[in-house]
Amino acid sequence: MNKTPDNDYIQAFMTERAPNFSRAALVIVDMQYATGHRDGALGRRLAAERSNVAGYRFDRIETTVVPNIKLLLSRFRDANGA
Repeated sequence: MNKTPDNDYIQAFMTERAPNFSRAALVIVDMQYATGHRDGALGRRLAAERSNVAGYRFDRIETTVVPNIKLLLSRFRDANGA
């Protein structure tokens, strides 16, 4: 069992397991053009509204989210011989 605080009842019932990459799957959910790309529907709407969050949102998607998804995909494929 994990060493957990006495009041962490959920952790008390969880066991630590190393991932078995030969049987693991990576599921990427909801990376859609409509909401994840500057030229998608949300990007156009935020631009039309002159939203001050659009730049930050799409910068983070482009510089952090997408590169990390690509890295995860690459590592999972390498681990599984794909």
